[in-house]
Amino acid sequence: MEKLATPTTLHSPPSCTTTDDDNDKANCNNCCKCATAICFIIAIFILGLLHGKYSLSNSEFPKFDIDSLTVSNFNLSDPSLTSHWNISMNFTNFRTAKLSFEFSSNYIWIYYETPYKALWQQKLIRFNMNTSQPTVHLDLDFWESSDTVDDRTRKTIGENIANNGTVRFYVHFTSHSKIMFKNRRVQHLWWDPVTYIEFKCEVQLFSESSEKMQANTLISDSEKCKLVTVFHL
Repeated sequence: MEKLATPTTLHSPPSCTTTDDDNDKANCNNCCKCATAICFIIAIFILGLLHGKYSLSNSEFPKFDIDSLTVSNFNLSDPSLTSHWNISMNFTNFRTAKLSFEFSSNYIWIYYETPYKALWQQKLIRFNMNTSQPTVHLDLDFWESSDTVDDRTRKTIGENIANNGTVRFYVHFTSHSKIMFKNRRVQHLWWDPVTYIEFKCEVQLFSESSEKMQANTLISDSEKCKLVTVFHL
C-alpha cells in the first residue's frame, strides 16, 4: 500500500498588531536606557569627587609680585617705542608641603589701557616650585620695540607724562602649569591636565624725565598683582 505524504502546515505571517510581548520589550528597553543614564550620572559624580580632591582655589596658587620695574630710553618720537625694560619679580608657593608646580610657556605681556593688544611681550625661562625651592626670583632685562603702537596711544602716553609725570601700564604673566600633589602628578583618569594661569599687575610709573621712568614702590604691593584667569587645557 502506498504511503501518503504528511501534509505541510502553513504558518501565517507575523501579525503587525502590538502584543503584550512587544509592550514588555519596549518597557525593558526603556528601563535599560534609564539604568544606563543613571550609571553614567553616578560615574560622572564619582569622577568629579576624585578630581575635586585635587581642585585648587585661587588662593592656593603661587603668589606673583613685581618688586621693581624700570623703563629707560623711552623715546616717544620713535614710531615703534623701542625701550629698555628691567623687571624684577618673585613667585612664592605657600603650599610647599603638599603642592609643587612646573611652569612652562611663560610670557610677560605689557599693555597700555586695553588688555587685548600687548605693546611688548617677552618669553621667560621654565621653572619649578617645590619644597626645596618655595620662592623663585626672576630678573627680566630686555630691549623691545612695539609693532602694535599707534599714534593715538603714543600721544596719550606723552600727554600723561607731560601733564602728570606718570603713566600706567598693565603687566601680565601667563603660563602653562602642571601641578603635583605630594610629589605626585595630578592627573585625570584619561588625560594629564595643564592649567593655564594669568596674573595681572597694575604698574604706575613715575617719570624722572622724558627719557627715563622709575616705578613707584607701591607696585610691590600684593594687591597690585592678582590671579585673574585659571582654566584647564
